[in-house]
Amino acid sequence: MSEPVLDPSSSQCQRLDTLESEIKSLQEQLELRKTQYEAERKARAKVERQLQRTLQHELQTSQGIFVQPIGHLDSCFPNVVGTPRQGALAPSTRAKIVFAANVSPHTFEGLEDFSHVWITFLFHLNTNIKANKDRPGATAVTYSAKITPPMLQHKVGIFATRSPHRPNPVGFTLARLQRICAQTKTLYVSGVDLVQGTPILDIKPYVPYYDCVPEDQLQVASWISTTIGTRREVTMPEHVREQLKELMPHQKFYRDDFVQMCQAIIETLAVDVKSQRQKQYAERNANCCVQVLDQVVVEYTCRTPSEGGPANVLITRVHLYVPNTLQPLDGMPE
Repeated sequence: MSEPVLDPSSSQCQRLDTLESEIKSLQEQLELRKTQYEAERKARAKVERQLQRTLQHELQTSQGIFVQPIGHLDSCFPNVVGTPRQGALAPSTRAKIVFAANVSPHTFEGLEDFSHVWITFLFHLNTNIKANKDRPGATAVTYSAKITPPMLQHKVGIFATRSPHRPNPVGFTLARLQRICAQTKTLYVSGVDLVQGTPILDIKPYVPYYDCVPEDQLQVASWISTTIGTRREVTMPEHVREQLKELMPHQKFYRDDFVQMCQAIIETLAVDVKSQRQKQYAERNANCCVQVLDQVVVEYTCRTPSEGGPANVLITRVHLYVPNTLQPLDGMPE
């Protein structure tokens, strides 16, 4: 008995053509995925080789000087983006320094006689690795020799700035000492510009007789002296304040101080610390930005007045911050 001959116009034949087309499309997608995977694999391998060169050639561990953190900072700023460039610009911000187990409580004796402390710390979240292409044939990895500060429109040498991206990622900052708990080996401070988890290297008391330069002997770059007082006008509508009140029980640093939390948010947003890349990103997103302080996500918009000058900031909404879930509109560069 002979096999039935399919009618070319039959629905079975059309179905067969559709399946063949789908198989071909899936094969093409598979090939594309293979190509993408191979490209990603090569990129990862390149990054790993670059990091190896950093460890082998740049760090020079046989000649280095090594220090041990004595504690870490628990900050009201869980993210790098938006953290003030100097703590004095946002005096209502808060943090605490929790010292390591090997630090004796006796190290705090006498510190209560001072109002401010110098904090020496490590810039542990730096992302300034770059290939050094200035030297032909060089394989080392280094830092950028020149950067563009947020308040300047052109580059200057790294040593003329307070940028965290330095040859050695060590910084110092001045903070107000609020109280000391020797039993838990914790210092409570305010006016901070450090992010959550910052490793602490040392603490010293602030002594104005040593640490202040007489004004008649002082010289500061004009791009700093002419912009240090620049502040953006920040508006926090009543409906936002009501939203914030509902979130107060969830806060770590401001649970019982609604007024100070409002003040900390306003002080932080009043100082524009975004880099040029971050500003360009915000412009592409209708000038919509986010700032995280304590356990609150603050959403706001920026508008530059037609006559020029600092932008006006309008807070549009606040909601609870959940770690590792925030997408800062969306992927704000650091």
